[in-house]
Amino acid sequence: MAVVGLDHYALLSSDPERTTRFYSEIVGLKVGPRPKLSFPGVWLYAGDHPIVHVIFDKAIPTRETGAVDHLAFIAKGSVEETLATLRRNNIEFTSRVIERTGVTQVFFRDPDNVGVELNFAPS
Repeated sequence: MAVVGLDHYALLSSDPERTTRFYSEIVGLKVGPRPKLSFPGVWLYAGDHPIVHVIFDKAIPTRETGAVDHLAFIAKGSVEETLATLRRNNIEFTSRVIERTGVTQVFFRDPDNVGVELNFAPS
């Protein structure tokens, strides 16, 4: 067996509507088809791939994310527009440019305190 890539992340949500809105309006994922499962939730897509699965109606054991530090996404578009969106929504963030690669990284937290990282290739 060999791992060839990442399929998806599954997140628990304390507020389904807020979490769905955050990942679609702030992060830029799109709500898409989800099979009928035994529990409620939503699948959020990057292109044609359901990359974040949000699970509803399951208690979050703690506000901490344990050993998971953050979710990192490859991002496209304007870094400045992304930062403006974060500011408009009063979301605290940090950003930096990786000198070796020129990649701009933007870090912030989702409504349930999960770290999110957006990586923008140099333009």
